[in-house]
Amino acid sequence: MKITASSRTRLRRLLKAFDGLRHGLILLHDYPDPDAIASALALKCLVERRRPKCRLDIGFGGIVGRAENRAMVRATREDLHALADLDLTKYDGFAL
Repeated sequence: MKITASSRTRLRRLLKAFDGLRHGLILLHDYPDPDAIASALALKCLVERRRPKCRLDIGFGGIVGRAENRAMVRATREDLHALADLDLTKYDGFAL
């Protein structure tokens, strides 16, 4: 896949938003679906690989209720956190 100059520019802008961030939270919408979960996982992977000093958690409101959504979370072995269980003061940045 060819990466264009425009794509590189957008990637640099995205990563710049995470400059200096030590511990951030990617916050999904309530009752997240597979698209939202996959997008959060992709963002986390991209940022943590390009900004190794930055650690990101993924949080959501509501529940991961539908069977296919729970299966995706299990298959990815990713730790998603209910917003009610998080201490938001420990984060120095948020991605929505």
